[in-house]
Amino acid sequence: MLSLILFVGALALSIWPIPADAAEAPPGPAKLLVLHSQHPGFLVDFVSRGIINAARQSGMNTTDIYIEYLDLIRHPSPESKQLLVRQLQKKLTGQQVRIIVAEGRPALDFMSEEGKNLFPEAAILSTARDEIDTSRLSPRRVLQIPLRADYGWGVRAMLQALPDTKRVLVVAGASASDRPYLNDVRTAAIPWKDRVSFEYTDQLSHDAMLERVRRAEKDTVIFCYGYFGDINGRPFVSVEVIDEVVKAAPVPVFSASAGFLGRGIVGGVLLDTEAFGQQQVGPAALDYMSGKLVLN
Repeated sequence: MLSLILFVGALALSIWPIPADAAEAPPGPAKLLVLHSQHPGFLVDFVSRGIINAARQSGMNTTDIYIEYLDLIRHPSPESKQLLVRQLQKKLTGQQVRIIVAEGRPALDFMSEEGKNLFPEAAILSTARDEIDTSRLSPRRVLQIPLRADYGWGVRAMLQALPDTKRVLVVAGASASDRPYLNDVRTAAIPWKDRVSFEYTDQLSHDAMLERVRRAEKDTVIFCYGYFGDINGRPFVSVEVIDEVVKAAPVPVFSASAGFLGRGIVGGVLLDTEAFGQQQVGPAALDYMSGKLVLN
């Protein structure tokens, strides 16, 4: 009988303070603004929960935290983005936004383009997974804490747990949001190319992907980092897709997110986005707001 093994991994993060020439914001009741790239329902929602937990632990009044969902993937037009700017300006009129957490690359791009004059005194804390071009945000102060899972460690742990595996079926979407994660998995697979075969579903429709999952062979394991959109351009929410994959799969399903625990996955090296918010993003933002963290 197969013994199901859970590997919960810690995320190694780098914090890169990036200097800019902007003056310090004037004293006053500081606010923290969190801008999520997408709509509610994604695992990165838990970053905000972690930030709120960190604020409560520090004694901060959490009414000074504003959390907004930009929904930039479903509404990418310039007109929609300009409307977002006007809505945020109206909602936060008279508030001193001290720091803006830009969760994900789309939110960061929004702040460097349409939102470049939005609360210009505020620093930016970016969670974009790759190093960013800070000149696009000048003269703001910028802090980057990249949110990025270690797929190399995850693949290694998965194959160590099931050493007879011959094929890894990677459930992957085809959207722009999927692409960076898919590329990371492809890179993580390179050291194992002579031992196991890696198959990817990014060129399949959502329905065809589920059919391929149902036909997975006994010597196969399934790895699903998430799933944001299929080859036909249909958007999806990862939590809902993982439920479908687990239900359809005749073989073990591994993942890279702690948010999928309790939904039928075997395990994996799991990234905990709530812990990321509580232990990394939240304390850094709060330290900047209090003056403990100075970006010169």
